[in-house]
Amino acid sequence: MEKSLKDIDGMPIPDSALLRDVGNCMLNEELNILHDKSFALLNDCQKSAYDAIITSVEKEQGRLFFINGHGGTGKTFLWNTIISKLRSQSKIVLPVATSGIAALMKPQWQISYVFEALDKTLRDILWVRYENRSDKSFGGLTVVCGGGFPQILPVIPKGTRADIVDASLNFSYLWPFFTIYELKQNMRLCNGKVSDYETDKIATFDKWLLQVGNGSFYDDTNKELIKLPFDVSMKSSNDPIRSIIVAVYPSPTKLQ
Repeated sequence: MEKSLKDIDGMPIPDSALLRDVGNCMLNEELNILHDKSFALLNDCQKSAYDAIITSVEKEQGRLFFINGHGGTGKTFLWNTIISKLRSQSKIVLPVATSGIAALMKPQWQISYVFEALDKTLRDILWVRYENRSDKSFGGLTVVCGGGFPQILPVIPKGTRADIVDASLNFSYLWPFFTIYELKQNMRLCNGKVSDYETDKIATFDKWLLQVGNGSFYDDTNKELIKLPFDVSMKSSNDPIRSIIVAVYPSPTKLQ
């Protein structure tokens, strides 16, 4: 049978605000430990971006940042390190997904328009409290974006190449205000658990992926066709969706 201290006469009741503060302190300590471990693993490029972003938040500079890097350069690791640092200081951090698989389940707006609408909304909201922020991007908040433009472009149903490019963030009026940091080192190659064979394989694929993304790898004179390497290709079948699932998840019952 459940009991509460309130059921016992004369028993002092703990201050709920004190309990909340103690809980927050414990959470902040755990986040700080997580941050310290992650921070020690950042490379020089990641640390440069980290320092600038943290400084902007702590000094309320309201700067805009874009972390550019292809897959495997440690963007997510950098996000998590920054988030754990700020949350350990009881600051509010709102991670959101605006592109990629996570955003495909949401209504498809043009990416640049989404940022521009948010910018104008925050200016209006924060102007009520801070009159000097009405002319600052995103109402003077520090905003960090990131990704790799060659990876997944904005999805514009039946859109032309010009429509897709126009919907990209780097064609927004906000883009000139962003400070850009480039992550180029493939952190997956730095994993000591990866064999020499796997390292060479990842490095080869990484080089090919960069060439495709930079528009320097084509198999035809019109620069429209790209031939996929044999090891990432699949034979055609009557059920292509099932073939892809089986290739990606050969043992779905063993997934963790």
